[in-house]
Amino acid sequence: MVFRSFRAGKLKRLVFAFFRRLNRSVAKILYRFLGKRFFHRPRWEFHLQELCWEHVGLARSYDAANLKRKLRPAIEELERHQFIRPASDSERFRKVSSGKWRVFFEREGRGVTKVAAPPSDTDALCQALIDRGVTRSTALETVEKFPKEQIEHQLEVFDWLLSRKDSRLLRNPAGYLVSAIRSEYVAPQEFTGRREQAEQKSRAEELERRRQARIDRERTRENQKLQARRKAVESFWSSFSQEERNQLEAECLHAANSFERSLLDKGGTLGVATREKLFEEFALKSLAVAE
Repeated sequence: MVFRSFRAGKLKRLVFAFFRRLNRSVAKILYRFLGKRFFHRPRWEFHLQELCWEHVGLARSYDAANLKRKLRPAIEELERHQFIRPASDSERFRKVSSGKWRVFFEREGRGVTKVAAPPSDTDALCQALIDRGVTRSTALETVEKFPKEQIEHQLEVFDWLLSRKDSRLLRNPAGYLVSAIRSEYVAPQEFTGRREQAEQKSRAEELERRRQARIDRERTRENQKLQARRKAVESFWSSFSQEERNQLEAECLHAANSFERSLLDKGGTLGVATREKLFEEFALKSLAVAE
């Protein structure tokens, strides 16, 4: 559980030089306690008894007056080191009811609380090596000595081997990774890095785009043909008078085969569709003969 938390980055950064400058143990405890909370916001207020008993470790036999007396020297030391903003007793301590007090703290904004700089590429590479089991000192030395591209490539190969439970990593994975970087191990033939994978994906996407464009063109041509055929059929039938059209339609229906006759006799949707199909085929055949 502890080491999973370490890997997940659940760590409280401690300015150790500042911590060592503090003389009083209560001041050191307060610095660690408040430092974690100042990360979220600069102003905090606590129940005096709860803070002292549960977090600072002062005796529960102390009443409010003694708790304030024990806290004051530690608070003054943190004020001198510009960790918390100085405040008078009336500002620092506020009475809630008989025997119950609250204590207020505000981050100074100078001193040890600084905005962390964004991690550099070197820091990221170093952390990537540490995440894979390399010691911090070895990771720092490796990042300083070898090119970024070389390290990134071997990290990719290492992750690829790890995902396949390669036997080369069984004994000492971190040692293998460092040796691979230092000796520039050649990747297995079947390995494909992120760049190659991106290129393959790009080619596959381009091929798919072209295939889809071809399908769309063919669909468009088919739709155009269908529309042209329908227009030709409509034009053919509209060229006749109603009497002539009725006579031609009767001839179409008379020429139907037995299966088509059975569908026509049943009527309904199939009957209507069969009737329209016979008329359309007659019109197209007539137009073809005329051409």
